[in-house]
Amino acid sequence: MGKIVKNYAYNLIYQLITLFVPLITAPYLARVLGPSGTGAYSYVNSMAALICNVVMLGIYNYGNRQIAYVRDNMRRLNDTFWRIMSARLIIGVVGTIIYFGIVLAIGRYTFLFVIYYTYILGYFIDCTWLYVGVEDMKWAVLKNIFLKIFAVIGIFGFVKDQGDIAAYVFFQGGSILFANLLAYTQLNRYVTRPKLDFHDLKNDLIGAALLYLPGVASTLYLQCDKVMIELITGDTSQVSFYDYSEKIVTIPLSFIIVLSTVMMPRIANEYKKGNVEQISLLLSKAAKISVFLACPLMFGMIAIASKLIPWYLGKDFAPTITAIIVISPIVLTNTLSGISGSQYFTATNQIGILLKAQVSAAIGNIVLNAILIPHLGFVGAAVATVVSSSVCAGVQYFYLIKQIKLYGFLRELVKYFICALIMYILIYIVTSDMAAVPFTNLIQVIVGGFIYFFLCFLLKDEQLKEILKIVQKTLSK
Repeated sequence: MGKIVKNYAYNLIYQLITLFVPLITAPYLARVLGPSGTGAYSYVNSMAALICNVVMLGIYNYGNRQIAYVRDNMRRLNDTFWRIMSARLIIGVVGTIIYFGIVLAIGRYTFLFVIYYTYILGYFIDCTWLYVGVEDMKWAVLKNIFLKIFAVIGIFGFVKDQGDIAAYVFFQGGSILFANLLAYTQLNRYVTRPKLDFHDLKNDLIGAALLYLPGVASTLYLQCDKVMIELITGDTSQVSFYDYSEKIVTIPLSFIIVLSTVMMPRIANEYKKGNVEQISLLLSKAAKISVFLACPLMFGMIAIASKLIPWYLGKDFAPTITAIIVISPIVLTNTLSGISGSQYFTATNQIGILLKAQVSAAIGNIVLNAILIPHLGFVGAAVATVVSSSVCAGVQYFYLIKQIKLYGFLRELVKYFICALIMYILIYIVTSDMAAVPFTNLIQVIVGGFIYFFLCFLLKDEQLKEILKIVQKTLSK
């Protein structure tokens, strides 16, 4: 577990920076660009993400899984890496043609789409899946830290008013490109000089495509909300309200996603060795830690929304409060999907189950969006996202519990949910009459954290005990 803890620490550092950056830039951009400007970026970003995910054929996850399979043999690791990078080269050429074809067909925000090609190119050349596969997260994390710092400097240096939306788009996309180029400086630790290798291209593309199909469905229901809001309402402000709510709720979720990123290569390696019992133990442990964090974070977001948005984004973004309250349950549902899908079904190559779950969620999301957005706008999109995320998790667990013993998981989930609900009720009672200022949010966090951990302490919770042991050990060192 030593390498898992170390990689989790690296990823946690990155997630802290990921948390810190939006906390600084979001209120600035909300006031400088306004709802229409931030909404235009959200639309361009969502379209680019849809195109990128479709074109990439799931080759990132395929790559880190294949590397995890062969990482104990350096010759096979080298050959596998350059073979998959060769496949990415072809995908990049085809993807570029598709991207600009779609941009011309859309006919709107063309200049922003051209600038945002740096985002697409950055993903085409990405090599950090190698570091994930060998469980050496340090270099991937350092790359992402550079990305965030570059973007922040660019935003505060060059984005001054609504006319600077193009500069904002450039720094968001360009930071991804430059950071992924930086990751190449450490490749010689694992692979030899570059070479093109197309001998197994067909099998790699098929393997990536099979893994990609669930990802496409996932992308559809994660990204199509913003696209459909703009298409149906024609109001980029509504896109912005929804986008900010999703971003804010995703901030705490990112802490839990770290665990899935770290655990998948380890589970894939154990699967290749046939260690089924070890997989059950690893997955059970990861699942309990994940829901221990997810439940209070979910209710915490609901509790702080009404006191956060007025001072954080400004009165123009007041509708975002409702969206945050509605969409917060995805913290728990996406956490559950991360345990089953990102950690287990991906690692054990059970793509069919992932496909069923994601396709069910995507279809449900699109249908619900079409029904709800015309009447409820961005709130309807938020409802659709929560329902589709729940469907995705439900389908996966229907199959998961037939294969793996998650020792005591359901009992722990119910316990954490009840503790977090009590936490929310007490936060509301204590702070309901307080003003919407930063100090109120600070009080809410302190009160909520104390109540939740105190309840877990009274129940002699094992996850809390382990966290306290880690803190004690760290302090003693």
